[in-house]
Amino acid sequence: MHIFIINPTAGKGQGQKVVEEFLTSHPQLKKRCKTFHTKYTGHATSLAEQIAAMHHERVKQLIVVGGDGTFYEVLNGLKDYPKIPLAFVPVGSGNDLARGWKTSLNPKRHLNILFSRIKGKPYWFGTYRTDLLAKNKLKLFASTIGFGFDAEITERVNASRFKRLLNKLHLTFLIYVIGILATLYTFQTKNFEAKIDGETYQFEDVWLITLSNHPYFGGGMKIAPNAKNNQQHFSITVVHNISKLKLLLVFLSIFIGKHTNFKEVETFTGSRIEINSEKELSYQADGVTGRCYRCLIEKENHSRVVKRK
Repeated sequence: MHIFIINPTAGKGQGQKVVEEFLTSHPQLKKRCKTFHTKYTGHATSLAEQIAAMHHERVKQLIVVGGDGTFYEVLNGLKDYPKIPLAFVPVGSGNDLARGWKTSLNPKRHLNILFSRIKGKPYWFGTYRTDLLAKNKLKLFASTIGFGFDAEITERVNASRFKRLLNKLHLTFLIYVIGILATLYTFQTKNFEAKIDGETYQFEDVWLITLSNHPYFGGGMKIAPNAKNNQQHFSITVVHNISKLKLLLVFLSIFIGKHTNFKEVETFTGSRIEINSEKELSYQADGVTGRCYRCLIEKENHSRVVKRK
């Protein structure tokens, strides 16, 4: 059985249209496919959980049709079902996960690839727990988790009334640029402690810290240009002790992955990272935002199968 979870609002309804056209042109697949549609924020999580509980042994692939946020919700609905193969048809505004997986950003083309004889590949997702919540409250993320400036930009972008217009004009990259400029004047830097694989670092005047499973965030920006998904570690980027003017240069250079040449940008690798702050931190995980004082980030202790070329 092939399962589709479709966000009908993503990409102005493009995902739903693509799936309908695909199944119409492949009538032999209709009996082997089931489609489900999300109706509200968080619905994809409960849908995935219910589908997995009822059909997990029969699911050949669970295909998420939407944006990175939809995939995040589905992934967290499958926390207890690591053997279900996952696939992603990108129709969102950022599509960083698709870039990280090196899959086609053309949803029609990629959908055809998913039903060819490609094999699944292992992928090591990340886990995080905020403010020392119980282990059963941990959440998963696929691409990045970030704290500080990046997270506040994401909050602003998600709430922006310009987001839909720029998507419609195919100017998605401008959403994040506008978010950077708008947040630059209100953001207050933070001091915090980070424990990376047991070694303690004290960071002052911090703009952002981001942990990555692959190079991209913010709609194609190369925050971690050398990141490669593996079971050992995340790629960690810290930007601190930098002026606002120079920070703009850093963000301009992120598009080509050259920001790591700035002395105010430090990079690390680690598989277990603890973030502790006396002041509340904004964070974003795959574009889903929240706030916390503490966070523990680790690699999931097993890989999951993802269908990609």
